[in-house]
Amino acid sequence: ESLSRILEELDDLKSNTELQERQYVGLKDTVRSLQVENDALKETNSHLVHRLITEKESLVDEMNKMNGIIEGLNKEIEMLKSYKKNESKNKFWNQTKLTKTFD
Repeated sequence: ESLSRILEELDDLKSNTELQERQYVGLKDTVRSLQVENDALKETNSHLVHRLITEKESLVDEMNKMNGIIEGLNKEIEMLKSYKKNESKNKFWNQTKLTKTFD
């Protein structure tokens, strides 16, 4: 009776061991699969980060160019305002001179 009980326990332990080995192999395969997936995601992330940085640098360059254009246009506006102001003064003085000449 004790021999049959020991053999039964041995069979149970073998079954348990086989189940644990299958679980171990399954977990190992899952870990390997997750590592492959993780590597692929890291590579994709790296490409996305590189692309975003490149696009951001491009946008910064465009903004700097636009700021340069705006600065140049503002200088032109100031120059034209100054020219207009001087032109108005010259007209006034020319009219004043003409009026004095006729008097």
